[in-house]
Amino acid sequence: MKERPILLYQHEVPGIIDGQRTQLRRVVKHQPPTSEDWRPWFCAASTERSHMNKWHWAIKDPTEGGGFHKMDEVYFASPCGLSGDRLWGRETWADVNSEDGPSIMYRTDLSVRSWLEFSKSFGPDFGAGPSMDYESYPGDYVMWHDDLAAYDMGHHKEDGYRWRPSIHMPRWASRITLEVTDVRVERLNDISEEDAKAEGLESEIQYLDAMNGSVCFRGSPDLNWNPCPEASFRELWESINGKGSFDSRWVWAVTFKPITNGGEK
Repeated sequence: MKERPILLYQHEVPGIIDGQRTQLRRVVKHQPPTSEDWRPWFCAASTERSHMNKWHWAIKDPTEGGGFHKMDEVYFASPCGLSGDRLWGRETWADVNSEDGPSIMYRTDLSVRSWLEFSKSFGPDFGAGPSMDYESYPGDYVMWHDDLAAYDMGHHKEDGYRWRPSIHMPRWASRITLEVTDVRVERLNDISEEDAKAEGLESEIQYLDAMNGSVCFRGSPDLNWNPCPEASFRELWESINGKGSFDSRWVWAVTFKPITNGGEK
């Protein structure tokens, strides 16, 4: 079992925390080399040790019972690991002061977690100190949490108020740990209805009139309700990656379950 970080988009965090999201997708960096009918092939066994547990592109022989008549030489690994591995989420955050002393604040929901909680939960194995005091606290703790929240909502502007980018979140500050249960390589626009729902879409009954209602979906509060989960996911994807980005490109489709400090959630 390996553990690795993953950068989380702001819209992905709420669904993971409340248990509605069990999948996420990331674009495969090494796309097929040509427009031919390439398919992903997972190398579970090989005489070349460096090829083990990696993918590569291949074109299947059209004859009955045929193997592959063309294979790409590049082997590429999943950035999210394999089934059984763990991911810890990186999100936008800040080190602040609160009623409980030095704390971590998360931008997605403006929630605050005290440094004492981190000391008890993680300890020195994750780069955190064992005690709650200002000398061992690995942060600036210069901002009062309510002031940062007010600044974030545009109520006032003060020098020194800032969020830390997700890429700079250390392991000890992460509140999200996921166990990977499945990794697939598939075309983005082949997403199924159930997989679209597993991407954490909100659902609610919307009424066309007083008598007729249907379950609709949306990817975030600023997007439209739609009775089709796949269409809702497409709108969400293009709101982040640009219009026309929802196409036949290949993506990593990662299924996971959340893990708490004491084990499975």
